Amino acid sequence: HRIDIKALGANPGLTFKPENMVGEAVKYVSPHKKGESYEINSFERVTLSNLYPGIDAIFYANKDNGGFKYDLVVHPGADLSSLVLEYNGMKSIQLLEESLIVNSGFGPITENIPLCYYEDKAGNRTPTNAIRFSLSESKLRFDGKVQMNDIALLVIDPAVNIVWGTFYGGEGDDFGTAVKTDSLGFIYMCGNTNSPANIATAGSYQDSLSMPTDGFLTKFTSDG
Repeated sequence: HRIDIKALGANPGLTFKPENMVGEAVKYVSPHKKGESYEINSFERVTLSNLYPGIDAIFYANKDNGGFKYDLVVHPGADLSSLVLEYNGMKSIQLLEESLIVNSGFGPITENIPLCYYEDKAGNRTPTNAIRFSLSESKLRFDGKVQMNDIALLVIDPAVNIVWGTFYGGEGDDFGTAVKTDSLGFIYMCGNTNSPANIATAGSYQDSLSMPTDGFLTKFTSDG
């Protein structure tokens, strides 16, 4: 299932700053343009500078639990009210006890009330509870009274409760149609595909495409 989050009115001229490349590049073969492929690198941290004027977004791996996190960094003089995130593709979205609950259809994704702090040039942090979620239809805002000065940043750190995420699929069209779990925490997904590779592992019942479209059943461990 896919959920899109769009930064409404974001700066089209923002810049990307990747840091700390990890592992080897992954080759992605385009299913739409014959012979076209891309080398994709992985990084521990990527900063989107000036997503809005004076507001950066930082995406990074959480080394404590292997999850994925993002921070919003508000520089002095920036207008926090300009930051609006629009959610699309979910079944429902709501605020419950100040947490954001996004129902994907396969279960909820929860963003807890954001941890916020001011950070000066020396790296000293001063916590603040001034920022809260505000939801109107599918548009998320961060409301609160911000006391900014010319020496401190405001960092907004939503706590996203995602246990793990992964990529599964090949070069063609892959469709997951059902997902179930068992009492041991294993996850099973079935669907259909026309991808000639990257669907079945060695030693499986059938490890190559035999028809224009084949069905598949795959199993994931509880930690991905």
